Formats: sequence, C-alpha cells, structure tokens
Amino acid sequence: IAEQLAVAYLKERNFEILETNLRLGKLEIDILARKGETFVIAEVKFFDFKNLGILEPVKSKQEDRLKEAAEIYLLEKGLEAENLRFDIIIVSPDKTGWKIRHIPDAFGSLH
Repeated sequence: IAEQLAVAYLKERNFEILETNLRLGKLEIDILARKGETFVIAEVKFFDFKNLGILEPVKSKQEDRLKEAAEIYLLEKGLEAENLRFDIIIVSPDKTGWKIRHIPDAFGSLH
C-alpha cells in the first residue's frame, strides 16, 4: 500500500509515472517518474514516525543498489544521467490515515 500511496502523491504533484516495481535483474526501482525534464527514481519506505529517531531510511548499500539499477535502466533506454535524481518517499500511519514525507534529491548524483 505504501507504493500505491506514493504514486498517488506524486501524481497529485504533476509527476508522470513511467514505471513501478521495475525489476532489473536482482535490482528493483520502486517508482520511476518524470517531472518536466527531470527523471526521478523514488525509493518508497514505510515507517512509523514515532519510532524513527534519526532518519536513515536508505542505507549506503541500498543507495548503491539504486544507483546500479539506474545505470542499467539508463543504458538499456539510451538515456543520459544529466537530469536524474533520487528521491525518498516515506509513508507512515497517523491518526487520520497516512502521512507522506517526500525527500527530493535525497542523495548525490549517479556518479
């Protein structure tokens, strides 16, 4: 359900959803979207904000896998990495339903 909520959130903000749950061998991209000229690879995480403490939803190893998946995707599609960013979308339950936190450009560029 977290990914469905994240997709709806992005659509409400005029992102075009290109792919969801995109498998590239053993790697996966949760959401591939585009807004204008910018391609966005979004990693979706489900957390209970009350118990988060320091926010570290994507560890270094996960970041490396996302970047590797991005490189494979770009190579397969013949695209350049110039307008690519990595976002994190955190979905958490709250008293009224769901809370979504979007962290654009959550970690560095592809290279």
